[in-house]
Amino acid sequence: MDPRQHPLRATAAVIGSLQAERRAPRMMHMQSANEGPVDIIAKVSGVVKGDKREDDGPYFTNNEGIPLPDASHSKTFGGIPVASDVHLFQKQQHFNRPKPLERMLHPCGSGAIGFFECTKDVTSLTKANFLSSVGEKTPIFIRFSTHRSYDIVGLNFPVFFCRDPIQGPDVIRSQYRNPVTGLLDFNSLFDLLAHTPEGNHAGLMFFSDHGTPQGWRHNHGYGCHTFKWVNASGIMQPKQADPDVLRFDPFDVTKVWPREQFPLWEFGRLKLNKNPENFLRDVKQAAFSPESMVPGVEDSPDPLLQFRTFFYRDAPVSPDWGKSASDSGELSIYGEIVCEFEFRPMRTDANHAGNPQYAPNSFKDKFRPDVAEAPFAVSDNVVSRKSHCWHEGKMNDYAQATALMNTFHNTAKYVGYVEYPEIQLPQQKKYLAQLHNISPDYAEGVYRRLKEPKFSLDKVQSMSKDALLWGHNKKFMPSMNKRLAGFGLSAPIYNTGF
Repeated sequence: MDPRQHPLRATAAVIGSLQAERRAPRMMHMQSANEGPVDIIAKVSGVVKGDKREDDGPYFTNNEGIPLPDASHSKTFGGIPVASDVHLFQKQQHFNRPKPLERMLHPCGSGAIGFFECTKDVTSLTKANFLSSVGEKTPIFIRFSTHRSYDIVGLNFPVFFCRDPIQGPDVIRSQYRNPVTGLLDFNSLFDLLAHTPEGNHAGLMFFSDHGTPQGWRHNHGYGCHTFKWVNASGIMQPKQADPDVLRFDPFDVTKVWPREQFPLWEFGRLKLNKNPENFLRDVKQAAFSPESMVPGVEDSPDPLLQFRTFFYRDAPVSPDWGKSASDSGELSIYGEIVCEFEFRPMRTDANHAGNPQYAPNSFKDKFRPDVAEAPFAVSDNVVSRKSHCWHEGKMNDYAQATALMNTFHNTAKYVGYVEYPEIQLPQQKKYLAQLHNISPDYAEGVYRRLKEPKFSLDKVQSMSKDALLWGHNKKFMPSMNKRLAGFGLSAPIYNTGF
């Protein structure tokens, strides 16, 4: 470059040469800055003009330039996500902290106060205290949209769009407004559904009456995940959770437990009889996490649940949020149940009652060994990104979506409100291929809504043969014997007699 002909670029190059060596791959997969600080300063100061930003890296990386191996498979131990998956944790941390003072999920909502009353004896199934006797009443607080003590965090329909936690941020971002235009971006939503075969079960509900509740009073509530109930001595037999026997994976959050196999069993009722006293204090600052489980209720091998127990607690303690009153136990709705052990900056309302700020110590021993989680065995003892999802790569991934379509024929009613010209041609074909695997009639009905389709239904049918593999790298597909497992152990693990 001749500095006499390009003085501004030459100046920027000299400035840039002073910074540390930068790795060649620079990524935008986690919405990080694609440019280094010198590049940005040069543009802001007017040394160079701000041209269109482009992702100039040959592959996606994390913050340290380490390549990302796959978009849809976390690193697991026997199907359980592990803390050493740096890509999974960084991706979620980016999602939790993109901008200040905003809920990343369900920012609009309302709340109510009431109680839960146990109406049936279920002590044979769980030792949970709030289900210990008929007539037992437990105070509750509900936030309609996103629940301490025992938190049930879910949706108004019973399944989710993905089963691997590494895809969770992508699902939510696909429903965001376009960051360039600020407008709804249907192309992103349908593109993600086109590449997530398991997500179209939730997709059908999303575009149906399931996804459009008639106000707070007529709203369903589901925890979505399978949770484990632990009684005083019971052990679940492995065959009771075997997908080959059940014909579905009971730990897959994209699937329901069919009512013909598992009839509903009423054991309690919720009654909401009080409005919040202060919306900001009681509702706006309330933050919930599925890791808040009482003794007798525990996590299952569901990988999305396993990681949600971390990142739902991580989100409200982000520096961008400041201090979360909910997480620190300062909200009035928690005041009678919280006995905080940690002494940390989030606690600013007391002096820790003179307790030592470390453990173990010579003064206080208030721990409860009796509430330790029940040990369980995972499916194997290998740490890898290999999937353990029984449905992945099989046509039965669509079976429950097909059953839903055959039961509720208005499922696609609200797809008609989508402006199809906005959706690019490849996404149209791929999404219809997913729908064809659910129901050819359904795919044809959506196809007929296209004003001027530029492809035939025969093309859709041809593409549908490979649609069940889209979005999943074959290297990480499950083997025939791979499945999520959380079997109880016949021999005791914890030491007894103490």
